[in-house]
Amino acid sequence: MTLDEFVARLAERSPPASSGEVEAFEAEIGSRLPDDFRRFLMQSDGGYAGRECCFLGPKPDGEDTYITLADIFGLRFDDGRSLRHLLRSSSAGPPGRPPSLLPIMGDLGGNLICLALTGEGRGRLYFFDHERSPDPAEWEDGVGPEGYLERLADSFADFLAGLGACDEPDA
Repeated sequence: MTLDEFVARLAERSPPASSGEVEAFEAEIGSRLPDDFRRFLMQSDGGYAGRECCFLGPKPDGEDTYITLADIFGLRFDDGRSLRHLLRSSSAGPPGRPPSLLPIMGDLGGNLICLALTGEGRGRLYFFDHERSPDPAEWEDGVGPEGYLERLADSFADFLAGLGACDEPDA
């Protein structure tokens, strides 16, 4: 799916963020967002994708997966889909989430799709399973032990390319 196709499928879509709003957020988090995600925010500042978009893969390891997207976070100021609110609600964000990962989407089960902001994995997208998240004392290199993070894509653009319509009856 292309960026335009993804944005067209979003319900409750927010107006695009300005470049100034994106730069102000980057200053708040102390990191520049990858260019492909910046383009998304400046085309649509989040929305809701429930049952309209699913990540099908393949992931970088060649495996397929099936994740039904729900909330798409943005710079908007409402509580439900606000990156700012999510990050301010706790100094570390969701429990067990390494600070190097920015939650950018949620699935129907409350799990997160996160964007790596630093390190060698910068720009990669990960599936954060909140039911398997480790104690922060177990983190290694700012990412955490194996098992609770699943690498979905090497970039936001690659993630979009793995999106499709949700066809499974229980999706």
